[in-house]
Amino acid sequence: MPRNYAKKKKSHKAAMVTIFVVVAFFCGTLSVSNWNKQKELDRDQKEIERLEAEIAVQEKRTLDLNDLKVYVKTMRYVEEKAKELGLVYKDEMVFKPR
Repeated sequence: MPRNYAKKKKSHKAAMVTIFVVVAFFCGTLSVSNWNKQKELDRDQKEIERLEAEIAVQEKRTLDLNDLKVYVKTMRYVEEKAKELGLVYKDEMVFKPR
């Protein structure tokens, strides 16, 4: 009977070692997978921040363009562009330095 007990004890230890190895393998696999997902998440978060900054820049640009659109329709803008082209009003006199 003592021999059977020693055999069972040895068999039990081998099973425990096998179970430990399998569990350790799964834990390692899950850790690596989690690490890769975390890196991917960090990369995606940086991309989101970059895109949000780009959106803010484009929204400011849209506001500036809307302001320019309003300004272009004013008489002041027309007068500035006409002066750049050398145009004057009918009753306006232009004095040029010598």
